[in-house]
Amino acid sequence: MRRYLSASSSIPWNVQSRGLSIGASSAHGLFSSTARHGLLFSAREPSQIESIHRRPPEVIFSGRANVGKSSLINACLGRSSKNSLVKSSKTPGKTRSLDFFHVGYEPVRLVLVDSPGFGFRGKEEWGQLFDAYISTRQELRRIYLLINGSHGVKPTDRTMLEMLGQKQQASAGSGFTIQAVITKIDGMFGDKSSERLQKLRQDIFEAAPTCLPPILTSTKLKIGIDELRRSMTEAAGI
Repeated sequence: MRRYLSASSSIPWNVQSRGLSIGASSAHGLFSSTARHGLLFSAREPSQIESIHRRPPEVIFSGRANVGKSSLINACLGRSSKNSLVKSSKTPGKTRSLDFFHVGYEPVRLVLVDSPGFGFRGKEEWGQLFDAYISTRQELRRIYLLINGSHGVKPTDRTMLEMLGQKQQASAGSGFTIQAVITKIDGMFGDKSSERLQKLRQDIFEAAPTCLPPILTSTKLKIGIDELRRSMTEAAGI
């Protein structure tokens, strides 16, 4: 992907996000048991993606380094820091491959893909791997772009949103959809939080008008996890 980076009518923008709902039942029971989930395989280069057997619908998570991606995926899969499935680290670059996780037992109905972080500490080969995946993977249903709510939409986030929006439009609606996920919203609470949230939504919409309304999340406060689970099952047609 050109800028991954190594230096790396309208959508309803409601002020009150559905992602703030807490305690909703897990989507169709798919995420109900931590024992149901596990790593299927990893791909470190584009040629390995081609060798992966065709499987159920897939969704992929992407975001800048240290956006909270690993913690959010673990939360969606019902894992805590003590029994995490996706390893997290405060040091950027922990994820160096596309990691495919099955959600639920056989027959698997959903596969969740974790991707390397992009941004200043991103590597060109990681971008090429991500680009190869989203450009060729027929199973891909939705791309979740994670954005740190405390930081807002950074230039690298905007570049990614614009690129994904262009690819989506080029597919004429026959490929994947895009949805932004705002992480660490607990860091947004305080003065002018509504204004900051509105600006986030506006920046996302301007960069990628076809992006679905963002889901607000906080793994610390367990906000938005069930909403994100429902989004994944909806994207997979479950």
